[in-house]
Amino acid sequence: ELAREPVPLIEIGARSTNAVLKMARTPRATPTPARTQQRTQQRAPHAPRPPPNESEGWRRLSKDAWKEKFAAFVRRPRDGRRALQAVVSGEDAAGDARGVGVPVDLCELARFDAGAAQGLLRWPEKLLPVFDEALNDGVKALLSSQTASRHPDWRERKARARLRHCPPLSAHRKPNVSALRCGDVGPLVQIEGTVVRTGAVRVLEAQRWYRCLDQRCEHVFPVKPDAAQGNVFEAPKRCPGQDGSCGSRRFVEVERENADYQELRVQEHVERLGVGAIPRSLTVVVTYDLADASTAGDAVAVTGYLERRWQPHYKDVRVDVDLVLRACDVRPVAAAHAPGAARATEEDVAAFRALWRRAARSQAPLAARDVLIDSVCPRIFGRRTLKLAVLLTAVGGVGSDERDQDEEEHVTRTRGTPHLLLVGDPGTGKSQFLRFMAKLAPRSILTTGCGTTSAGLTCSAVKDNGEWTLEAGALVLADKGVCCIDEFGAIKAGDRAAIHEAMEQQTLSVAKAGLVCTLAARCAVMACANPKGGVFDSRADLSVNTSLPPSLLSRFDVILVVVDAPDASWDRAVSAQILNSSIRPGCGSLDPLDDGDERPAKRKRVAPRPKAWSLDRLRRYVAYVREQFKPTLGDDAARVVEAYYARQRRGAAAASGRATIRMLESLVRLAQAHARLCCRPECNAQDAVVACLLVDKSMAQNAVFAAETDPIAELTVSTDSDAYYLYQYAQVSAALGLGGE
Repeated sequence: ELAREPVPLIEIGARSTNAVLKMARTPRATPTPARTQQRTQQRAPHAPRPPPNESEGWRRLSKDAWKEKFAAFVRRPRDGRRALQAVVSGEDAAGDARGVGVPVDLCELARFDAGAAQGLLRWPEKLLPVFDEALNDGVKALLSSQTASRHPDWRERKARARLRHCPPLSAHRKPNVSALRCGDVGPLVQIEGTVVRTGAVRVLEAQRWYRCLDQRCEHVFPVKPDAAQGNVFEAPKRCPGQDGSCGSRRFVEVERENADYQELRVQEHVERLGVGAIPRSLTVVVTYDLADASTAGDAVAVTGYLERRWQPHYKDVRVDVDLVLRACDVRPVAAAHAPGAARATEEDVAAFRALWRRAARSQAPLAARDVLIDSVCPRIFGRRTLKLAVLLTAVGGVGSDERDQDEEEHVTRTRGTPHLLLVGDPGTGKSQFLRFMAKLAPRSILTTGCGTTSAGLTCSAVKDNGEWTLEAGALVLADKGVCCIDEFGAIKAGDRAAIHEAMEQQTLSVAKAGLVCTLAARCAVMACANPKGGVFDSRADLSVNTSLPPSLLSRFDVILVVVDAPDASWDRAVSAQILNSSIRPGCGSLDPLDDGDERPAKRKRVAPRPKAWSLDRLRRYVAYVREQFKPTLGDDAARVVEAYYARQRRGAAAASGRATIRMLESLVRLAQAHARLCCRPECNAQDAVVACLLVDKSMAQNAVFAAETDPIAELTVSTDSDAYYLYQYAQVSAALGLGGE
């Protein structure tokens, strides 16, 4: 019977001991092969082993083993010792209380110890405190060394590891906030975006320390709040002990540690989204030295790990959970170095330099410049003055924030970003130029004036969790970039007045809901406006045509009027440009520059002009010249600018409020931008002449030069800009009394 079926445990307990022993002594029948096969078929399959818990994988090594790995990285002969010296030799008093962040390059850590880097990438919440302990042990060892005796100003301060530069792996480096999913909870991730909201800095109880009352243990252990439950502390139930073998229920609280706590709202970059995509945002929690280190409008790279935050639970109501990013590091990212921004490679730099070397040998620098200008909105024929203004606005002049620190102490702060306003009849391509600028700039915000308020342009005060915070507007989000505003005249007069300070001082002074602060708005403004009544009146003043006050118009460096006037040669050229895009390849094309009265019966092949650059190559060129060249004003350029400014002050422009000191600064900015565009370290007379002609186009009735004198020749007038410059310089010299060549 025992061989045929097992005896239940409850029956064994009910029988007497003798009966059990008798059954145990009974020999078991030898099973036949048929019975063995039958049992094998009836035997239940083994249950699969449960998969290992990935969140506990860090326990494969002991805490001391992980600490030794991190300590070896901290004790590196050169870089590690330099980082520890920066901790103990800091002069800021805030670091004594909040600690000092030590940047840790994860790519460098991976080259030093791949296992340590992999551990931090997979289990940052568990291993980051261990890394901090290794750093603080290194600080104590440095202070006890002989080197510290020669530096009496060194003092012990708490070090905190700030992980940055995640390896380019899809699991850890995310392209935007929308790429984060619930499966990314736990591992280390890195995102980039713009800070749109900053909360108030509060004091958070970071952890409590308990001491075991068992005399054989007396272990001191920390307890951290539960972030998922709103940072609520739960009293410990058992003492973990040194090796996890104590289990005592008697302990007492000995210490509490507080930390600065702040919540940021980071939104993905708008310029990298496609049409119809809604920008997503994420709450980022920063503590200790990272708190109050970022402001609204900053472009930042955040490294941290995702946590779940449960919402309050109510009866018969579904409980929601949010994802928040616990930041290990928050560092500002320049627009030129952000992912997706244009960067000139070594091959690009060599090609750019070769372009200007060929231009110098042929003594035709403006011909090389025209290739860049014709690459702006290549589908639009002509409008070369507008293209030049767009390109100079993208390149910009040299502001005080771009100068060296030694020079900046003795120079008044000035802006280097020019502002551009396009006014003209509908259908002249203003919006096309506006959208091209949004793509050309490394950082841009495109908005429209219809329904836009001052809060949308500057910032708004919103209430979050019972506290008032500031949410950045268009000008703040476009910091160190370009803010493109279409239908500028549709903005209400009261709302337009809010951007006066941003356009001149490049700051925004805010006093809302008890919040008084100053935000940075270091951006160029490019706006488009339709004339009053839909048709530009050349007999009326510019302020009458645009309904904009002179105080706002004077803040624009360049104001260009685009009039759709009937002209036979111009209409013929524009129609040829449009029709050529619809003609079948290989069948010839119409010549936009053909000035004949009638079109030929047969299309002819047109001599090709220099091929326009692609948008990506043009963006790389703009990034290259902005980074490499910071031109100053030469003597010849200063003489031309000074003469034009004095001429305008003597004329009627001074009475209309246009010839102010802002005009002089605009001339300097545009001359520097043109010199940058031509890769020159110093502005010469050619740059000043182009700047004066461009500003003079904005003066309307108060223009000094003849209306036929353009900053750049239209294709229907001349295709040789170097020869046309001789005519430009002669006109400028005669009007300003400088004497021609």
